[in-house]
Amino acid sequence: ELQNGPSKPSLRKLYAELAKIRLSLLVVVTTGAGFIMASPLGTDWLMLLWTVLGTAACAGSAAALNQLAERIRDSKMHRTQNRPLPTGNVSRAHAFIFGIVLAYIGVAILSFGANIESAGIALLTILLYVLVYTPLKPLTTFNTVAGAVVGALPPLIGWVAASGGISEGGWILAGILYIWQIPHFLALAWMYREDYERGGFKMLPAIDKTGELTARVSVITSLCLIPLALFL
Repeated sequence: ELQNGPSKPSLRKLYAELAKIRLSLLVVVTTGAGFIMASPLGTDWLMLLWTVLGTAACAGSAAALNQLAERIRDSKMHRTQNRPLPTGNVSRAHAFIFGIVLAYIGVAILSFGANIESAGIALLTILLYVLVYTPLKPLTTFNTVAGAVVGALPPLIGWVAASGGISEGGWILAGILYIWQIPHFLALAWMYREDYERGGFKMLPAIDKTGELTARVSVITSLCLIPLALFL
């Protein structure tokens, strides 16, 4: 009996991969933490639900639009070549529509379920991820610094949704997440340095052949988390 090739993944699985659902769920956790920490008089659980749903949709939007922009580079890397766009399982138009619709849904949920300020931060996060961080990745090793800004904003979405403004606690949470991402990104970039080089991404380990500078930056930024966390 003849065997067919591997079947095409289900649309649900393709959408999950486009939205990087596991990474988006981690983003939601930081948003929820910001919301709860900004609610000292009791948590509005319904508003928290709307906040995390809206944030999840915005995170999925940014992931899909990022993959659309990086589809050619992703096709050159072993760890990303099986994503929906490089494999041709999803068209560019499909990915674009999916990303835009998710952004619209996420911003709308935050606007009506929480407040317009949190929706504005979420929209800013999408724009920074797609229009600033993504184009910088093949240009400069400082893309990590810009990318960390994007990852630091979700707890502020939760904080502003709960309190209507940003106080010292919100900035400290964002700062902790910002600093933490630098050694995190550098560790991943070191593990996959050959793959990143194939894709044409300018990550620090790609130019730091011995790994000494990467290690120093990772240790210094990790140590910075100690005083920053104590500010809480």
